[in-house]
Amino acid sequence: MVKGKPRKNDFIVIPSLKNPRVVVPFNNKEITKKINLYKPHGKMGRIYKSIITLGDSFLVKSGIPLISKIRPLRYTDLLENIMSVCKQIFKKNSIQFSIYVGTPGKHQKLVLEISDEFGEKLGYAKIGFNKETVKLIENEIKALNILEKDLGFSNTPKALYCFSGKGVSFSIQKPVDSFYSDNGQLNDIHINFLYNLYSKTYSVDCSEIFIDNIENNLSNLSECINGEILKVLNDATNYIKGNTDTLQYTAVHGDFAPWNIFHSTDKIYVIDWEYFDDKGLIYEDLLHYILQYEILVKKHIEAASLIKLIFENRHINKYSYLVNNVNVKDYLILYLLKMIIYQIQVDGLNKTNLLENRLVQIRIKMLKELLK
Repeated sequence: MVKGKPRKNDFIVIPSLKNPRVVVPFNNKEITKKINLYKPHGKMGRIYKSIITLGDSFLVKSGIPLISKIRPLRYTDLLENIMSVCKQIFKKNSIQFSIYVGTPGKHQKLVLEISDEFGEKLGYAKIGFNKETVKLIENEIKALNILEKDLGFSNTPKALYCFSGKGVSFSIQKPVDSFYSDNGQLNDIHINFLYNLYSKTYSVDCSEIFIDNIENNLSNLSECINGEILKVLNDATNYIKGNTDTLQYTAVHGDFAPWNIFHSTDKIYVIDWEYFDDKGLIYEDLLHYILQYEILVKKHIEAASLIKLIFENRHINKYSYLVNNVNVKDYLILYLLKMIIYQIQVDGLNKTNLLENRLVQIRIKMLKELLK
C-alpha cells in the first residue's frame, strides 16, 4: 500500500486490493476519467466508478476505503512485448495500460485497455495464460475475421494483431465506436442484429448430433452430478429426443449480454466474441441476454415467472416470426441444458458444490417447470 501522495508509478485498484478487478494508472487523470473496462450494473459498482472517474479529486487523494493505491507489479516480458507491439500498431511513443484482471476461474484472462498519454482509448489487448483461455482468444480472432470478412459486419471489434505460442495467446483489437452502454432492456435493435446474424448463417439439420453431444457430456459428468439433478437433465434430454427431429442453427455470440453491448443512435456494437459458435441454436443469444440480466442483475430467481417472462416477451415473439419458428419451449430447454453442462465443466462443480451454485439451481428449477 502506498502512503501519502501518489507517485508517478502508482495505480488505483478497483474496487479493492482484496478483490481487484481493474488496475488504472493514477498518474494520468485523463485515463481515470475515461476508463471503459469497468462496466458495473450493480449500485455499488456504479458508485465505485463514479468516484474513480473524478480523477485527482479530493476523494481520490484522501484514499477513502473504496480506493487503494498500490505500486504496480513490474511488467513481465510479455507485457513489455505487447507494449512494444502497441507502439508500432498505433504509431505512438507513449502507451499506457489499464488492466482488467478478470473473473477467477479456468477462463480468467487479462484484458488491457490501451491508451495514449492523453487518455484516448486506442484499443484492447487480451491475454490468455492457460489452455482454456488460449483457446478462447484464438476462437475470438476466428470469429472477428468471419464477422468482418465473410459476413460483412462493421459493428464488431476489428482484430489488429494476434500471437499464439508457448502456452500463451494474446490479441490486439480496435474498439468499436459507440456512445453508451446497454441498459439490459431488450429492443428491436437487438432483434435486428441477431436476425442479421441468423439470415447470413442459418441452417437446418437433424437434432441427433446436438442431442448426442449432450448425452455424451452427461455421461462423462455423471459422477459429478447427484441423482436428482442427473434425472432432471436426462428427462429434459429425452423430452427433446421425443419431440424434435430437426433443429435450426445459426452463428451465435455465446455471451450476448448487456455488459458486452454498446449503442449508437440506431444500432448496437457487440464485443467479446470468445464464445462464438458458428453452429449454435436459434434463440440461444436472445435467451441468454434475458436470463443473464434477470438473474445476475435483477436477482430474479423464481423459475415459473422467468419462464412466463420469456414466453410473453414481445421481442421473443418478433424473433419467432422472423426465423419462422415458434417452438420457444424446446429451444429454452436446450439452452438450459447447454448452460448447466457448461457451468459444471468450467467451474469444476461436484455433487456437493453443485447444490450450492445459484445459477445451476435456478436453471434446474426452470427445467423442472418446463417438463411438468
